[in-house]
Amino acid sequence: MISIPNILSQSNTPPIVFIDIPSNVVVEQSIVLDGSSTYDQEQTFDELKFMWYKKEGELLVFIGEGSKLQIKFLRAEKLILRLVVEDSGGLSSYDEKQLTVESKKTCTKTNAIYVPQDTPCQEKWPTTEGYEVLLNTKLNSCELFEVCSDEIDSIIEETIDCCDGTPLEISNGIKKFTACNYANEFSLGNAKRCGAMYLIKGLGDNAVYMQDYFEAEMCCFGVESLCPDKKFLYKALPVPKSEKEIDELRCFYTNSLFGEITGKLKIKPVNGWWRSDTNSSENNIALSDVPTHVSLQILSTGTCVDYSSSLTTLLRKLGYKADEVMSAEANDHAYNLVKLHGDKKYTLVDTTGNYFGFIMGNEPSGYDYCKNIKNCYNDLGKILCPSKNKINGCESESIFSGTLFKIKQFVALDKILKLEKWKV
Repeated sequence: MISIPNILSQSNTPPIVFIDIPSNVVVEQSIVLDGSSTYDQEQTFDELKFMWYKKEGELLVFIGEGSKLQIKFLRAEKLILRLVVEDSGGLSSYDEKQLTVESKKTCTKTNAIYVPQDTPCQEKWPTTEGYEVLLNTKLNSCELFEVCSDEIDSIIEETIDCCDGTPLEISNGIKKFTACNYANEFSLGNAKRCGAMYLIKGLGDNAVYMQDYFEAEMCCFGVESLCPDKKFLYKALPVPKSEKEIDELRCFYTNSLFGEITGKLKIKPVNGWWRSDTNSSENNIALSDVPTHVSLQILSTGTCVDYSSSLTTLLRKLGYKADEVMSAEANDHAYNLVKLHGDKKYTLVDTTGNYFGFIMGNEPSGYDYCKNIKNCYNDLGKILCPSKNKINGCESESIFSGTLFKIKQFVALDKILKLEKWKV
C-alpha cells in the first residue's frame, strides 16, 4: 500500500487499501477483483471511491470502479492490477498485485471454462480418468467429482454474479435471492468466501440446485431405514421431484434366491451405475454414485454422497484448491470439509437432503461428524484428511485421540518390557 500525499487536509489520513484477487486465472473466466478489506480511519466505507486500473508499461488503464469488480480477461498475459481508493477529503492510496492470466491446462478436451488448474482431469463424463474411488460404488474420481463438466459452469457464473458487489435480484428466483442475501451478509465482505456460502446455502436449506433426499436409491437397494414406504422396497420409487422429465428409472437386482434353511424368498441387490443421460432405463439407481451433472441437472436430488460430491465439485470449479475442499466419508454418511477463504481451519458442512449443517467455528448437530471421519476424497482421488485439530469443533476429539494413542503406546511398551524380562 502506497500513500499519495494531499495538502488539502491535515487532520485527515488516507485510506488503507487492500486487494484480494487470485494469483492465477484461466482465460475467459469471470473473477471478482475484491477491495472490500479496505478501510479508512475517519470515514465510513460508503464514503470511499474505488477505481481499478491495469498497468501497461508506465500507463494506467482504467477498467472499472466499485469495491468489487467482476471482470474477465480474454488472452493469456501477466498483469499488474491497481486499486486506487479516495476519501471525500481528496486523500487517496493504492494497492497493487500481479495477476497471471493463463490458458487452460486441465479439462482441455472439454468446453468447460471454470476448471481447477491443479486437477488431473482432462475429459468430461463419460471418462475413466482419475483414481478409482469407492463410496457406494466404484467410480473414477474425475467422473464423481466432475470438475470438467461444462454443463454446470452456469452455476459458477450465478455464484460469481451473487458475490460481485451487485447481489442477485429477486427476479432471479426467490431461492437464489435468499441464498445470495445470506452469503453476502455473512461472508465478511469477501467475494470468494461469499461464493462458498452461496453454494452451501444453494445445496442446503434454500434448495436451489438439489431438492429433498433421493429415497428411491435406498428403496431400490433395500435400505429399509431410509425407505419411507416399505412397498417401495426393491423398486425405483418414489420418483424424484425433478424439473427434468425422467422417462424411466430402473432398479436391478440378481435373480431371486431361496434361503437354504428358511426357504423364504431372498433378493440380492446389485450396486448401481449411470450410463445414459438420455435413456434412464439404461441406469441402475441402487446405491449408485453418479456424476455431478446428473445430481445437479437431471435428478436434482441425491443421497449424502451426491450432495457432498456436488459441493466439492462446485467449490473446486469456483477456485478452491485441492487441499481446501474435500468430501469426508464416514461408515454411514458423507459430508464436506471446507477451508473457507481467509480461515486457517476447516469447517464441517452437511447439505444432505437440504440440511443446513453449517456452524461457523463448530461442529453441526445431529451426527458425530468429528468422530466418524474415515476417508477424504476429491477429484485427485483419495487424499489425506486433515488432522482433527485443524477442523473447527473437532479440537477436543483430537486431544482425546492423542491421549488414547499415547495410552495404547504405553500399554504396548509395557507388554514388550514384560516379554523382554522373561527372556532374560
